[in-house]
Amino acid sequence: MVIKTLKRFQEDAVQSGFDVFSYTKQLLDAAGDDPISRATAIHQHGYLLIEAPTGSGKTLIAGHIVERFSHVEDVVWFWFAPFRGVVDQTVAFLREQYAGLRLRTLSEDRMPGGSRRGDVFVTPWQPVATRVKDQRHVRRRGEPNPRFEELITELRAPGLRIGLAF
Repeated sequence: MVIKTLKRFQEDAVQSGFDVFSYTKQLLDAAGDDPISRATAIHQHGYLLIEAPTGSGKTLIAGHIVERFSHVEDVVWFWFAPFRGVVDQTVAFLREQYAGLRLRTLSEDRMPGGSRRGDVFVTPWQPVATRVKDQRHVRRRGEPNPRFEELITELRAPGLRIGLAF
């Protein structure tokens, strides 16, 4: 396993991202069950954009943020990639760099039982977001996997939060 050391600008980006998610968590905790307050917290503070040139370590930065935040919060992550080739590359990189994350697949492992903080589903976004009914592979009820929407509901039931990475 080759662990990449962060450069100063990458560490600053990781800390900034971690701080954004920590602040959002505080707002969500304070909001309780109030849907308007929760939506406001998420829409105003619950996301970040890592904008940097190719090769500057965006995946490395995002992986560190996901891993660090998973140490302090019960979050299951969905990491969306634009297409299958990037999924395989991302999975290989995350597996090599982040022992604290457990990589899972939506195509074969949608069982919510046993899910825990630091679980990361890496998948292309098309099977989840498509409007073409025949292409919604993760939305069909399979044996024994629940549909994607059911998975989200069942993950939230024991108190897990849902994080997204694109």
